[in-house]
Amino acid sequence: MASAVIVQGEGLGAWVAAQHTGFERLVPAQQWVLTALGIQPAATAEEPQMPARPRRWQAGRRALGLAAARQFHTCEGRLTVPCKHVETVGGVEVRLGNWPGNARAALTASAPGSAQN
Repeated sequence: MASAVIVQGEGLGAWVAAQHTGFERLVPAQQWVLTALGIQPAATAEEPQMPARPRRWQAGRRALGLAAARQFHTCEGRLTVPCKHVETVGGVEVRLGNWPGNARAALTASAPGSAQN
């Protein structure tokens, strides 16, 4: 459930949950203030709940980025893409921006014989 109260751009409920689960990492003065506010440490080491969202598999993202790059190249005749450019492919908006350079770097890093640290 989304937080109904927003303070300085952050949901108050999400902030309280983060303080609750990360209580042990706070300094004693912060713990004291939170305890005075009625926020107690989590009973067990809970993993923070991430909001459910659909995940696109790596191969699907790569294929979508490649389709967007091809479409951009067909329209513009070049593959030098502005950083904030968004290309629409099949009704899906793809933030193309730095994708060509990132894809090249990923392919170079994963190539056999490349130096990996």
